Amino acid sequence: MTMFKTAVIQINAQDSKEKNLEKISQLVGQAGHQGAKLIALPETFNFRGPAESAIKNAENFDDDITVNLIKNLAKRHQVAILGGSIYARSSANHLPYNYSFFIDDTGTLVGSYKKIHLFDVDIDGKQIRESSKTQSGSSPTLISTRIDGLELQLGLSICYDLRFPELYRLYAEQKAQIIFVPSCFTKQTGMAHWEVLCRARAIENQAFVIAPNQCGKGSETLCYGRSLIVDPWGKIIAEAGEEHEEIIYADLDFRLLEQVRQNLPALRHRKI
Repeated sequence: MTMFKTAVIQINAQDSKEKNLEKISQLVGQAGHQGAKLIALPETFNFRGPAESAIKNAENFDDDITVNLIKNLAKRHQVAILGGSIYARSSANHLPYNYSFFIDDTGTLVGSYKKIHLFDVDIDGKQIRESSKTQSGSSPTLISTRIDGLELQLGLSICYDLRFPELYRLYAEQKAQIIFVPSCFTKQTGMAHWEVLCRARAIENQAFVIAPNQCGKGSETLCYGRSLIVDPWGKIIAEAGEEHEEIIYADLDFRLLEQVRQNLPALRHRKI
């Protein structure tokens, strides 16, 4: 087997964790029923709200409501799930981490990642300070796991990380075949940069890029939607719309990945 079906879930998460998780449970079940072996969720899929609420709704690492639900869903539907991100408490700081995690099809937590680059920007007079509600991580995370019989290397990142190609080159040097970019990319920045950045990361690292994005307006920010799956040649093989919650699907063909890396061995040609 050199190919399996992947699903990306695009939602408009709000400030009710209970309702968000109920929706996620339904959509994961639907994707599993359609034959997906890998399901990816967006950034902050369980709660989207203002800074004070985000801090209040933070959970414990690895063993709390959301992670345990995703573990159970993965095991029940026999699918691997990328938990895009949640807010996870820190023992050393009152600010939580923006925390992504990966669960295999047995319901086992395989690896996790704390968002490194925080979105502190001023765009057209609007100020966004992600650092007011989360603290940054410091370490890249490459995961080794098996999906539908294939041994794979997976690189984790979150949203604003997408603008920092050095992170993804580290993953390419470690032979990552899939790069995840769960996001809450804003509509304004998304219209200008989302597609070109996702495609660039796929092309320059000759890897699949799986980028689930939020859509619609949460309590503070209008998100762009347009969740993507991009192949190692930079071709978009699945794309969601801007405004609506939906699931997109694509078959990831790892023969194509090997062909691209063999025929255009740019990663081996690097001189600097």
